[in-house]
Amino acid sequence: MRRFAQPALVSVTLLALVLLAAAACTSSGPATPAPTGTLSGTVSIGPLCPVEPCTVTTNPFEGLEVVISHLGGTEAARILVQPTGSYSGVVPSGEIAATLEPCEWLGCQFGFPLTTSVAADGVTTLDFDIDTGIR
Repeated sequence: MRRFAQPALVSVTLLALVLLAAAACTSSGPATPAPTGTLSGTVSIGPLCPVEPCTVTTNPFEGLEVVISHLGGTEAARILVQPTGSYSGVVPSGEIAATLEPCEWLGCQFGFPLTTSVAADGVTTLDFDIDTGIR
């Protein structure tokens, strides 16, 4: 008397073979990482008070991020601004646009985005100078 495999087992085996064949056809080895470079600079914001001496006690850089986008508009990276106003981070190489978030100072929204070219394996400097308009 002949025994036949159970239909469920045959289906699972066939599915596994199909998935392995599909993976073999689409796999071309490890993906090559996109080239990157380092973007760094400083953010300056001022004046913070209409008269000197200034009594502002909050750090204007707290919570700021430099937002990096491809020129097509897709966000690529975010770099936290340090309490001193400096920032540095690894970003995709090529032409990029950079903005600050949040950007709540008078006139801030009109100064961005800044564009630059980031060299692969290089360091690119991009400084932000925010004039608050306070006089």
